[in-house]
Amino acid sequence: MRPGSILSTPLVMATMAFAVVAFLFLIDTSINPDGTRQSTNSLINRNTNTIACTQEAKLCPDGSAVGRTGPNCEFAECPDVNVNINTTTNTNTSGPMEGWKKFTNTSYNYSIKYPSDWPIITSNLAAITIGPVPFEPGPGSLNIIVMEGKGTSYISEYKSNFPDGCDADRSTAIGLEVATQVVCREAFAGQNVNSFILIRGETLFLLNFISGTSVNDQVMKQAVSTFTFTN
Repeated sequence: MRPGSILSTPLVMATMAFAVVAFLFLIDTSINPDGTRQSTNSLINRNTNTIACTQEAKLCPDGSAVGRTGPNCEFAECPDVNVNINTTTNTNTSGPMEGWKKFTNTSYNYSIKYPSDWPIITSNLAAITIGPVPFEPGPGSLNIIVMEGKGTSYISEYKSNFPDGCDADRSTAIGLEVATQVVCREAFAGQNVNSFILIRGETLFLLNFISGTSVNDQVMKQAVSTFTFTN
C-alpha cells in the first residue's frame, strides 16, 4: 500500500464524513430536535423542547404593536382598522386615520401619512418636521431626518447624545421594513425620545418624537406605521 493511501479507504472516508456531519450539527443552533431547520424568528430551548419567538415588534396602523407568536413565530394580526390608501393628498381612510394627508418626499423616495391639521416645517427635504413644534400644547411633532452615508454603526453614535441613557434596542416592523427602535431619556425635556431607525443601502432614515403630556404617543405611532418607501 502506498503511503497515505489509507485516507482513501471506504471505512476512513465514512468515518471522516460522519465526523463532519456531527460537527456541523453541533455548531448549527438552527436545527430542531426532529431534524428540521429552525425558523430564524425563533429560539429553541433544548432542555424543554419548547420554542421561544424572538422579541421583535410590528407597529400597527392604530399605533399599537404586536409580537411574534405561534409555532411558526409569525407576527400576530394587527387590529382591524379598515384602511384604504389612495394617491391623493387627502387619504380615503376610515377609522383612526380618517381624513389624514399623505406627504411624499420625492427627493428621498418615501411617504408618510399625518393628521390633516398638522403643519409641515422644512427648509431642507433631508429634515422634515410634521406637527406643532415641541413643548407647545398639542400632539407634538414628528421629525424625519435623512442621512446619507450612515449605517448601523451610527445607532451607537446617536445614543451617545443622551447621557441619561437609552433602553435596549429592539426590532420593530414598519410595513415591510424592519426598523431599530430606540427609546432614550432627555433630561432637559424630562421626557423620553422615541426613535425609529431604518437603513436602506447607504442611507439612514431617522424618525423620532418626544413622549410626554404634550404628545399623543398613539397618534405618533400611527403616523410612523404609515412610513413607506416609494421605490
